[in-house]
Formats: sequence, structure tokens, C-alpha cells
Amino acid sequence: SRPAGRPGAPRRRRRWSGVVTALVVAVAVAVPSGIAWRESQRAAEAQARADRLTTALAQPGAQVVSADVTSGGSAVAVISADSALVTASGVTNPQDGQVYQLWVMRDGVPLPDATQPTSDGTLEISTAAYRTGDALALTVEPEGGSEAPTSEPVVVLAPA
Repeated sequence: SRPAGRPGAPRRRRRWSGVVTALVVAVAVAVPSGIAWRESQRAAEAQARADRLTTALAQPGAQVVSADVTSGGSAVAVISADSALVTASGVTNPQDGQVYQLWVMRDGVPLPDATQPTSDGTLEISTAAYRTGDALALTVEPEGGSEAPTSEPVVVLAPA
């Protein structure tokens, strides 16, 4: 006893029910797969950071210098005679259009180095410009970096 004018209604409902079921199954498979992939990426990134840190610490004469960042968080530099690896965690994310910039401070003169944005409160910058006796500083600069600092350092890392 179907209403007149709707001869295919039960079939259409069945078809839509099948489509909805297929979508639910696809989402049920895709979401955990996406989460697993993201966690795999995070684990790979953490392993790569650990490898870089291990390599830096294995350099002859490597020293570790740490300091608090004025805007929050802390920074650590592993320095050797001709390179440095600077990491920071718990730092405030710069505003849109801004990045952290590393400066090699040589004889009191800031030499511009690499920049890095952060959206998760962590950063890692390596430099081959570091030389014994230099200090390292981080500032917040316009995206793309600056030739001279436009703000006060949020941290200065200098070996004793």
C-alpha cells in the first residue's frame, strides 16, 4: 500500500541508507589512519631532532648553554668550535607575520642567521657561522628576517 506518486521511495531510502553506511565506514577507517599517520610523523620528527642533538653533543669540545626566554620557555644551545644547535621549548608563538631569528654575536656585532616560525612553542635552528667566543641571540623579527635586529633579544646564549 504505497502512496500514489511515490513508487520508488523505499528503494531510494535503501540506496541512501547504503550511501550513508559507506560514508560512516570510510570515516571510521580514515580517521584512525590519519591519526596514526600524524603520530608516525611526530615520532619521526622527534627521532630526527634527537639524532641532530646527539650529533651536536658528539662534536669535539661541545658545550651546553641554557637560559630562560624572556617571553616564556627556555632555550638550549649545543656549541662547538664551528657550529651551534639552538633549541627552545615553551616559547610564545610570534604574531602572524613574525618569526624567531638567530643572531651570531661576534665582538658585540649581531650577524643575521636563520629564521624559524613556530606554532607549537618549539624551535630548532642550527648555524655553521658560530665561532669560539661568539654568543647567540634570538629575536622576534618580521617574516623573512632582518639584516639588523628590530627588537631586543628574547634570549642570549653565551658560553662561560
